Amino acid sequence: MTVAIRPAEGDDAAAIARVQVATWRTAYAGIFPDAYLDHLNDIRIAAGWTASIERPGHVTLVAEDGSLPREPVVGFAHAGPGEAAGEAEIFTLYVLATHQRRGLGRRLLAAMARRLAPVHARLVIRVLVENGPARAFYERLGGSAGDIRRLHVGGRPVDEIAYHWPDLPRLSATLAGAAP
Repeated sequence: MTVAIRPAEGDDAAAIARVQVATWRTAYAGIFPDAYLDHLNDIRIAAGWTASIERPGHVTLVAEDGSLPREPVVGFAHAGPGEAAGEAEIFTLYVLATHQRRGLGRRLLAAMARRLAPVHARLVIRVLVENGPARAFYERLGGSAGDIRRLHVGGRPVDEIAYHWPDLPRLSATLAGAAP
């Protein structure tokens, strides 16, 4: 498997939406109502991604599997300024289930940290409390659990927890040593 990480372009919006819908349906099964997950619409979601990719101060990266010529995008990450001064936030980091546990999430995080570190001092990523695999992933990478806030998704209350890295340049350097 040859996977390349590159900046997203406007033409990637549909592929990003496809990955988002697929990962939500697997990662959030049993967390969000089935009816909500069943009605996710990648065409509607793609319209939002078109604007997000072009948003000033934000970065969107895609992971492409070169062995999949028809639908090569298998993961993506999107980040921008966080709520606090000097902080960046990774708003989304998703990898298709077929490509998880191969180091791709770590590579996306490393690439994003590399892009964000020159401008931001700290990093935060928020993840659903019930998403144990994602929480374990961020904890293995040194994220410190922080505040919890309540959201409502699909008519259901869910809590998300923040993971913080207080030294983004250090995280970037650490991940650069481990990620190709």
